Amino acid sequence: MKIALIRGANLNEFEMQNYNPLVGKGFDLVGFTSKAPRYGLERIDFPVKKLPQLGDFSDSSKYKGFLRRFFGDDQVMVGLEKALEGFDIAHSAETFNYYTYQAIKAKLSGWVKKVVVTVWENRPLVGEDNPKQGQFKKIVLQNTDLFHAVTERAKESLILDGAPVEKIRVLPYGVDLERFRRREKDGEDIVILSVGRLVWEKGFDHILFAAKKLLQDPEVPAERLKFLIVGDGPRREILERQIQKLDLEKNVTLIRHLPYEEMPKIHASADIFLLPSLPIPSGQEQFGIVFVEAMACGKPVVAGRSGSIPEVIGEAGVLVQPGDMLSIAQALKELILDKNLRDKYGQAALERARALFDADKVASKLGSLYNEL
Repeated sequence: MKIALIRGANLNEFEMQNYNPLVGKGFDLVGFTSKAPRYGLERIDFPVKKLPQLGDFSDSSKYKGFLRRFFGDDQVMVGLEKALEGFDIAHSAETFNYYTYQAIKAKLSGWVKKVVVTVWENRPLVGEDNPKQGQFKKIVLQNTDLFHAVTERAKESLILDGAPVEKIRVLPYGVDLERFRRREKDGEDIVILSVGRLVWEKGFDHILFAAKKLLQDPEVPAERLKFLIVGDGPRREILERQIQKLDLEKNVTLIRHLPYEEMPKIHASADIFLLPSLPIPSGQEQFGIVFVEAMACGKPVVAGRSGSIPEVIGEAGVLVQPGDMLSIAQALKELILDKNLRDKYGQAALERARALFDADKVASKLGSLYNEL
């Protein structure tokens, strides 16, 4: 069965680890990305084709605005429809991406047999404030053969968008449990790890505020408490200034983005994983693969109650009030002072990862979805 995995510039090895196990098992996979992919593709085990994407030609707001007015979206992959000729299934992402509409056009032209759309978005009616985007999104909803919702919340949003419920299957993604696994930790420091893009909605500012509160608490072993933040993004310089202003240089380390293969070692160095994401008008946490990676490594998780996070971590972590440094500090304090509690949540996280987020098992279920069509 020939499968085209279409993700535009967002094709990435994090998601594709759930498809790698299908190689050589009756599935011929080809990834489709742009000429300027945003992520590394080194650990993808199948061929990848790069097509020009109109949105990559310029970052000009005027140019992007023109594309959105003319097409409804700037993720237009030049020649995609014809490139899909001969495939059994075109598997795209999100109903509001133009390249998903291109997959539907390829189906209606007879070049590809079926279309599957993976949906992360957990807010209804996204994109429909743009008339052009709303128009092609309606066609996508009417002609998609199967919707793969990554969470139950994404399913509910799809239903409100008008997708037929009988065409929706819920299947979370996972990680490679051979790569992300529990390892013995060295050292006496208590390390709190945070991983993500350095943007406001991930809650890094509130991590720093909570760190300062904890270091001022006489019950907390300040000399052993370390915060490790891994990521890059537009708030990096702001966070660096905040670290200095709050006098956190000895306790907070900020590391730029690392290659994905190094992340298991980073998780092995930590005692607690923290990411207090918060919702903003333009979005909320859709899944959070970093939570799954931490859980697979047997780490207790502290997370913001945002979007689909509660669904992902279940009872295997502690949810905090988004944007509330006091709530974050209190949750961390309880875990810092009680190793048995850390071990309890860490074991629950590990068991949940093995049960729900094993990439090999996810791949098998994805294969079953394809075989439904």
